Amino acid sequence: MKKATFLSTVFIFFLSNTFAQQFDLGKSDTPPSFVVLDIDGSAKYKEDGSSEDQDVKSGMTLSGTGTLTLDKKSQMKLLWKSQSVILDKKGTYSLKNEAKKLADASGNASASDDFLIAMGAASGFGEDGGDGDEEGRSGTAQGDTLGGSGWGKGKRLNVIMPIGGIVPTETITFSWAGESNESGYKISVYENSEVIFSAITKNNRFTIDVSQLFIVDIEAYSWDVASVAEPNIKSEKITITFGHKDQDKDIIRGMLSDREYSYSDPWLKLLREAYALQKANMLYEANEKYQQGLKEFSDNKTIKNMYVKFLETYNLGAYAETLID
Repeated sequence: MKKATFLSTVFIFFLSNTFAQQFDLGKSDTPPSFVVLDIDGSAKYKEDGSSEDQDVKSGMTLSGTGTLTLDKKSQMKLLWKSQSVILDKKGTYSLKNEAKKLADASGNASASDDFLIAMGAASGFGEDGGDGDEEGRSGTAQGDTLGGSGWGKGKRLNVIMPIGGIVPTETITFSWAGESNESGYKISVYENSEVIFSAITKNNRFTIDVSQLFIVDIEAYSWDVASVAEPNIKSEKITITFGHKDQDKDIIRGMLSDREYSYSDPWLKLLREAYALQKANMLYEANEKYQQGLKEFSDNKTIKNMYVKFLETYNLGAYAETLID
Protein backbone atom coordinates (compact mmCIF):
# COMPACT_ATOMS: atom_id res chain seq x y z
CA MET A 1 0.00 0.00 0.00
CA LYS A 2 1.23 3.50 -0.81
CA LYS A 3 2.14 5.62 2.20
CA ALA A 4 -0.72 7.98 2.96
CA THR A 5 1.37 11.03 3.76
CA PHE A 6 -1.62 13.35 3.87
CA LEU A 7 -3.21 11.50 6.79
CA SER A 8 -2.51 12.17 10.41
CA THR A 9 -1.12 9.45 12.66
CA VAL A 10 -4.40 9.20 14.50
CA PHE A 11 -6.38 8.82 11.30
CA ILE A 12 -3.98 6.17 10.00
CA PHE A 13 -4.61 4.18 13.17
CA PHE A 14 -8.35 4.52 12.57
CA LEU A 15 -7.97 3.37 8.99
CA SER A 16 -6.03 0.31 10.06
CA ASN A 17 -9.09 -0.84 12.00
CA THR A 18 -12.76 -0.26 11.08
CA PHE A 19 -12.47 2.05 8.08
CA ALA A 20 -9.80 -0.13 6.48
CA GLN A 21 -12.21 -3.03 6.57
CA GLN A 22 -14.92 -0.99 4.88
CA PHE A 23 -12.62 0.04 2.04
CA ASP A 24 -10.62 -3.21 1.83
CA LEU A 25 -7.52 -1.10 2.35
CA GLY A 26 -5.41 -4.20 2.77
CA LYS A 27 -5.53 -4.39 -1.00
CA SER A 28 -5.83 -0.76 -2.07
CA ASP A 29 -6.05 2.70 -0.48
CA THR A 30 -8.71 3.67 -3.03
CA PRO A 31 -12.36 3.36 -1.88
CA PRO A 32 -14.53 0.99 -3.95
CA SER A 33 -16.16 2.53 -7.00
CA PHE A 34 -19.69 3.90 -7.29
CA VAL A 35 -22.09 2.61 -9.95
CA VAL A 36 -24.64 5.02 -11.46
CA LEU A 37 -27.94 3.15 -11.26
CA ASP A 38 -30.11 5.95 -12.58
CA ILE A 39 -29.87 9.64 -13.47
CA ASP A 40 -32.57 12.19 -14.17
CA GLY A 41 -31.13 15.42 -15.56
CA SER A 42 -27.43 16.03 -16.07
CA ALA A 43 -24.20 15.83 -14.10
CA LYS A 44 -20.45 15.99 -14.65
CA TYR A 45 -17.79 13.68 -13.23
CA LYS A 46 -14.10 14.47 -12.83
CA GLU A 47 -11.44 11.88 -12.02
CA ASP A 48 -9.07 12.77 -9.21
CA GLY A 49 -6.07 14.51 -10.78
CA SER A 50 -7.82 15.09 -14.11
CA SER A 51 -8.84 18.43 -15.61
CA GLU A 52 -11.49 16.94 -17.90
CA ASP A 53 -15.18 16.58 -17.05
CA GLN A 54 -17.21 13.60 -18.24
CA ASP A 55 -20.96 13.53 -18.82
CA VAL A 56 -22.49 11.10 -16.34
CA LYS A 57 -24.63 8.30 -17.79
CA SER A 58 -26.58 5.47 -16.26
CA GLY A 59 -24.36 2.41 -15.89
CA MET A 60 -21.10 4.32 -15.49
CA THR A 61 -18.60 3.27 -12.84
CA LEU A 62 -17.09 6.23 -10.97
CA SER A 63 -13.85 6.15 -9.02
CA GLY A 64 -14.26 6.51 -5.28
CA THR A 65 -11.81 9.44 -5.31
CA GLY A 66 -13.40 11.62 -8.01
CA THR A 67 -15.89 14.50 -7.76
CA LEU A 68 -19.44 14.74 -9.04
CA THR A 69 -21.19 18.01 -10.00
CA LEU A 70 -24.96 17.84 -10.13
CA ASP A 71 -26.97 20.39 -12.12
CA LYS A 72 -30.09 22.13 -10.86
CA LYS A 73 -33.26 19.96 -10.83
CA SER A 74 -31.17 16.83 -11.42
CA GLN A 75 -30.92 13.74 -9.29
CA MET A 76 -29.19 10.39 -9.44
CA LYS A 77 -29.08 7.08 -7.63
CA LEU A 78 -25.65 5.59 -6.93
CA LEU A 79 -24.57 2.20 -5.61
CA TRP A 80 -21.59 1.80 -3.29
CA LYS A 81 -20.89 -1.79 -2.22
CA SER A 82 -24.41 -2.99 -1.27
CA GLN A 83 -25.71 0.46 -0.31
CA SER A 84 -27.45 3.02 -2.46
CA VAL A 85 -27.49 6.79 -2.11
CA ILE A 86 -29.61 9.43 -3.83
CA LEU A 87 -28.09 12.81 -4.68
CA ASP A 88 -30.71 15.42 -5.52
CA LYS A 89 -29.24 18.81 -4.69
CA LYS A 90 -27.26 21.04 -7.02
CA GLY A 91 -23.59 21.16 -6.11
CA THR A 92 -20.25 19.34 -6.17
CA TYR A 93 -19.87 16.10 -4.22
CA SER A 94 -16.65 14.42 -3.18
CA LEU A 95 -17.23 10.71 -3.74
CA LYS A 96 -14.58 9.92 -1.16
CA ASN A 97 -16.65 11.81 1.43
CA GLU A 98 -19.86 10.12 0.27
CA ALA A 99 -18.14 6.74 0.61
CA LYS A 100 -17.02 7.61 4.12
CA LYS A 101 -20.57 8.56 5.10
CA LEU A 102 -21.85 5.23 3.81
CA ALA A 103 -19.03 3.36 5.51
CA ASP A 104 -19.77 5.05 8.83
CA ALA A 105 -23.46 4.18 8.49
CA SER A 106 -22.94 0.63 7.25
CA GLY A 107 -23.23 -0.85 10.73
CA ASN A 108 -26.92 0.03 10.70
CA ALA A 109 -27.50 -0.72 7.03
CA SER A 110 -29.04 -3.88 5.68
CA ALA A 111 -29.34 -4.83 2.04
CA SER A 112 -32.52 -6.67 1.08
CA ASP A 113 -31.51 -7.05 -2.56
CA ASP A 114 -28.75 -9.61 -3.00
CA PHE A 115 -28.39 -8.47 -6.61
CA LEU A 116 -27.20 -5.07 -5.39
CA ILE A 117 -24.84 -6.80 -2.97
CA ALA A 118 -23.35 -8.79 -5.85
CA MET A 119 -23.10 -5.76 -8.12
CA GLY A 120 -21.55 -3.70 -5.34
CA ALA A 121 -18.90 -6.37 -4.81
CA ALA A 122 -18.15 -6.49 -8.53
CA SER A 123 -17.85 -2.68 -8.72
CA GLY A 124 -14.62 -2.94 -6.74
CA PHE A 125 -12.82 -3.86 -9.97
CA GLY A 126 -10.76 -1.12 -11.60
CA GLU A 127 -10.06 -0.93 -15.30
CA ASP A 128 -6.81 -2.78 -14.72
CA GLY A 129 -8.50 -5.55 -12.77
CA GLY A 130 -8.92 -3.50 -9.59
CA ASP A 131 -9.33 -4.98 -6.17
CA GLY A 132 -10.92 -8.25 -7.19
CA ASP A 133 -10.49 -11.60 -5.53
CA GLU A 134 -6.95 -12.55 -6.42
CA GLU A 135 -7.56 -16.24 -5.78
CA GLY A 136 -10.55 -16.17 -8.09
CA ARG A 137 -8.68 -14.04 -10.61
CA SER A 138 -5.89 -16.59 -11.01
CA GLY A 139 -8.39 -19.42 -11.30
CA THR A 140 -8.09 -23.08 -10.42
CA ALA A 141 -6.51 -25.76 -12.57
CA GLN A 142 -9.56 -25.38 -14.82
CA GLY A 143 -9.01 -21.65 -15.28
CA ASP A 144 -5.22 -21.78 -15.49
CA THR A 145 -5.30 -23.97 -18.56
CA LEU A 146 -7.91 -22.15 -20.62
CA GLY A 147 -6.81 -20.56 -23.87
CA GLY A 148 -4.04 -21.31 -26.34
CA SER A 149 -4.04 -24.93 -27.42
CA GLY A 150 -6.37 -25.92 -24.63
CA TRP A 151 -3.99 -28.58 -23.30
CA GLY A 152 -3.88 -28.41 -19.54
CA LYS A 153 -1.57 -29.80 -16.92
CA GLY A 154 -1.82 -33.56 -17.10
CA LYS A 155 -2.98 -33.21 -20.73
CA ARG A 156 -6.58 -32.28 -20.02
CA LEU A 157 -9.01 -30.34 -22.19
CA ASN A 158 -10.99 -27.68 -20.38
CA VAL A 159 -14.65 -26.98 -21.02
CA ILE A 160 -16.10 -23.49 -21.21
CA MET A 161 -19.86 -24.04 -21.56
CA PRO A 162 -22.01 -25.60 -20.34
CA ILE A 163 -20.04 -25.72 -17.09
CA GLY A 164 -22.88 -27.40 -15.17
CA GLY A 165 -26.28 -26.49 -13.81
CA ILE A 166 -29.56 -26.48 -15.74
CA VAL A 167 -29.33 -26.22 -19.53
CA PRO A 168 -32.03 -25.45 -22.15
CA THR A 169 -34.04 -28.14 -23.92
CA GLU A 170 -33.82 -26.55 -27.38
CA THR A 171 -30.29 -26.04 -28.72
CA ILE A 172 -26.98 -25.99 -26.86
CA THR A 173 -23.54 -24.95 -28.05
CA PHE A 174 -20.87 -26.96 -26.26
CA SER A 175 -17.53 -25.16 -26.17
CA TRP A 176 -14.05 -25.83 -24.82
CA ALA A 177 -10.60 -24.27 -24.80
CA GLY A 178 -8.59 -25.23 -27.84
CA GLU A 179 -7.86 -24.28 -31.41
CA SER A 180 -9.40 -25.83 -34.50
CA ASN A 181 -7.40 -28.81 -35.74
CA GLU A 182 -7.58 -31.36 -38.55
CA SER A 183 -7.73 -34.44 -36.35
CA GLY A 184 -10.72 -32.99 -34.55
CA TYR A 185 -12.48 -33.37 -31.21
CA LYS A 186 -15.06 -35.94 -30.14
CA ILE A 187 -17.89 -34.64 -27.99
CA SER A 188 -20.01 -37.15 -26.05
CA VAL A 189 -23.20 -36.86 -23.99
CA TYR A 190 -23.93 -39.55 -21.40
CA GLU A 191 -26.94 -40.88 -19.53
CA ASN A 192 -25.29 -42.50 -16.54
CA SER A 193 -22.31 -44.19 -18.26
CA GLU A 194 -24.03 -44.82 -21.59
CA VAL A 195 -23.24 -42.59 -24.57
CA ILE A 196 -26.51 -41.26 -25.99
CA PHE A 197 -24.92 -38.80 -28.43
CA SER A 198 -21.49 -38.28 -29.96
CA ALA A 199 -20.07 -36.21 -32.80
CA ILE A 200 -16.70 -35.22 -34.23
CA THR A 201 -15.82 -31.63 -35.12
CA LYS A 202 -12.67 -29.78 -36.12
CA ASN A 203 -13.79 -26.70 -34.22
CA ASN A 204 -13.74 -25.95 -30.49
CA ARG A 205 -17.53 -25.66 -30.29
CA PHE A 206 -20.45 -27.79 -31.43
CA THR A 207 -24.19 -27.00 -31.47
CA ILE A 208 -26.78 -29.75 -31.08
CA ASP A 209 -30.56 -29.95 -31.22
CA VAL A 210 -31.50 -31.31 -27.81
CA SER A 211 -34.65 -32.92 -29.22
CA GLN A 212 -32.34 -35.46 -30.93
CA LEU A 213 -31.21 -36.77 -27.56
CA PHE A 214 -34.59 -38.04 -26.29
CA ILE A 215 -33.73 -36.65 -22.89
CA VAL A 216 -35.92 -36.52 -19.78
CA ASP A 217 -36.42 -33.14 -18.09
CA ILE A 218 -34.83 -32.60 -14.66
CA GLU A 219 -32.65 -35.70 -14.90
CA ALA A 220 -28.88 -35.53 -14.66
CA TYR A 221 -26.71 -36.17 -17.71
CA SER A 222 -23.05 -35.46 -18.40
CA TRP A 223 -20.76 -34.53 -21.26
CA ASP A 224 -17.09 -34.43 -22.13
CA VAL A 225 -14.80 -33.78 -25.08
CA ALA A 226 -11.64 -35.59 -26.18
CA SER A 227 -8.95 -35.28 -28.84
CA VAL A 228 -9.55 -37.70 -31.70
CA ALA A 229 -5.83 -38.08 -32.34
CA GLU A 230 -5.03 -38.67 -28.65
CA PRO A 231 -8.16 -39.94 -26.85
CA ASN A 232 -6.40 -39.80 -23.47
CA ILE A 233 -6.38 -36.00 -23.81
CA LYS A 234 -9.90 -35.18 -22.68
CA SER A 235 -11.94 -33.02 -20.36
CA GLU A 236 -13.51 -34.04 -17.11
CA LYS A 237 -17.14 -35.11 -17.28
CA ILE A 238 -19.46 -32.19 -16.59
CA THR A 239 -22.85 -32.94 -15.02
CA ILE A 240 -25.82 -31.05 -16.50
CA THR A 241 -29.57 -31.14 -16.04
CA PHE A 242 -32.03 -30.39 -18.82
CA GLY A 243 -34.67 -27.91 -17.67
CA HIS A 244 -38.31 -27.51 -18.58
CA LYS A 245 -39.09 -25.77 -21.86
CA ASP A 246 -39.12 -21.97 -21.41
CA GLN A 247 -37.92 -22.28 -17.82
CA ASP A 248 -35.63 -19.28 -18.32
CA LYS A 249 -38.53 -17.19 -19.69
CA ASP A 250 -40.65 -18.14 -16.67
CA ILE A 251 -37.95 -16.80 -14.34
CA ILE A 252 -37.77 -13.49 -16.18
CA ARG A 253 -41.58 -13.20 -16.35
CA GLY A 254 -41.63 -13.65 -12.60
CA MET A 255 -39.48 -10.51 -12.26
CA LEU A 256 -42.00 -8.22 -13.99
CA SER A 257 -43.86 -7.51 -10.76
CA ASP A 258 -40.63 -6.43 -9.03
CA ARG A 259 -40.64 -2.65 -8.69
CA GLU A 260 -36.84 -2.36 -8.79
CA TYR A 261 -36.76 -4.37 -12.03
CA SER A 262 -39.67 -2.53 -13.66
CA TYR A 263 -38.16 0.91 -13.07
CA SER A 264 -34.60 -0.06 -14.04
CA ASP A 265 -32.82 1.22 -17.13
CA PRO A 266 -32.46 -1.35 -19.97
CA TRP A 267 -28.85 -2.28 -19.09
CA LEU A 268 -29.80 -2.82 -15.46
CA LYS A 269 -32.84 -4.93 -16.38
CA LEU A 270 -30.64 -7.17 -18.50
CA LEU A 271 -28.10 -7.48 -15.70
CA ARG A 272 -30.84 -8.37 -13.21
CA GLU A 273 -32.07 -11.06 -15.61
CA ALA A 274 -28.58 -12.54 -15.95
CA TYR A 275 -28.14 -12.62 -12.19
CA ALA A 276 -31.59 -14.20 -11.65
CA LEU A 277 -30.72 -16.98 -14.11
CA GLN A 278 -27.37 -17.46 -12.37
CA LYS A 279 -29.09 -17.75 -8.98
CA ALA A 280 -31.49 -20.31 -10.46
CA ASN A 281 -28.45 -22.40 -11.51
CA MET A 282 -29.26 -21.82 -15.18
CA LEU A 283 -25.63 -21.08 -15.88
CA TYR A 284 -25.73 -21.59 -19.65
CA GLU A 285 -28.53 -19.03 -20.13
CA ALA A 286 -26.95 -16.69 -17.57
CA ASN A 287 -23.73 -16.79 -19.59
CA GLU A 288 -25.65 -15.96 -22.78
CA LYS A 289 -27.43 -13.08 -21.03
CA TYR A 290 -24.15 -11.61 -19.76
CA GLN A 291 -22.70 -11.89 -23.27
CA GLN A 292 -25.78 -10.16 -24.68
CA GLY A 293 -25.14 -7.34 -22.22
CA LEU A 294 -21.54 -6.99 -23.35
CA LYS A 295 -22.70 -6.78 -26.97
CA GLU A 296 -25.55 -4.32 -26.47
CA PHE A 297 -23.79 -2.14 -23.88
CA SER A 298 -20.16 -2.54 -24.86
CA ASP A 299 -18.96 0.51 -22.89
CA ASN A 300 -20.72 -0.51 -19.67
CA LYS A 301 -17.99 -1.58 -17.25
CA THR A 302 -20.47 -2.73 -14.62
CA ILE A 303 -21.80 -5.48 -16.92
CA LYS A 304 -18.24 -6.53 -17.70
CA ASN A 305 -17.33 -6.65 -14.03
CA MET A 306 -20.39 -8.74 -13.16
CA TYR A 307 -19.60 -11.15 -16.00
CA VAL A 308 -15.98 -11.45 -14.86
CA LYS A 309 -17.21 -12.28 -11.36
CA PHE A 310 -19.60 -14.89 -12.78
CA LEU A 311 -16.83 -16.58 -14.76
CA GLU A 312 -14.48 -16.61 -11.79
CA THR A 313 -17.15 -18.17 -9.60
CA TYR A 314 -17.27 -21.17 -11.93
CA ASN A 315 -13.50 -21.59 -12.30
CA LEU A 316 -13.17 -19.77 -15.61
CA GLY A 317 -10.73 -17.22 -14.26
CA ALA A 318 -8.33 -17.30 -17.18
CA TYR A 319 -11.21 -16.84 -19.63
CA ALA A 320 -12.32 -13.88 -17.51
CA GLU A 321 -8.82 -12.37 -17.91
CA THR A 322 -9.53 -11.88 -21.63
CA LEU A 323 -12.36 -9.48 -20.74
CA ILE A 324 -10.24 -7.25 -18.51
CA ASP A 325 -8.70 -4.25 -20.27
